[in-house]
Amino acid sequence: MITLQDSADWNDAEQVLNLARGSMGIDPEGGTTPTNFEFAKYMNQTWRTQVWTEADAHEKGKAWQIWPYKDDSDTSMAPNELTNI
Repeated sequence: MITLQDSADWNDAEQVLNLARGSMGIDPEGGTTPTNFEFAKYMNQTWRTQVWTEADAHEKGKAWQIWPYKDDSDTSMAPNELTNI
């Protein structure tokens, strides 16, 4: 059963993702123009890191892994995992 809190969390996440997508200049599927690619790539990493930074400690790894605007082949480790190597 979906609770009101689940619904509010979903709406919050949707707003963040829409804001991120808009600031990157990408379409809903994550595509962009060739002239915008480097900017979108930079902004994507900035947003991904920001979301990871603000995630609860127990959700950081998951937040990094499920970021929707990354390459399907992206297996990069979250920043805190990089420092523990």
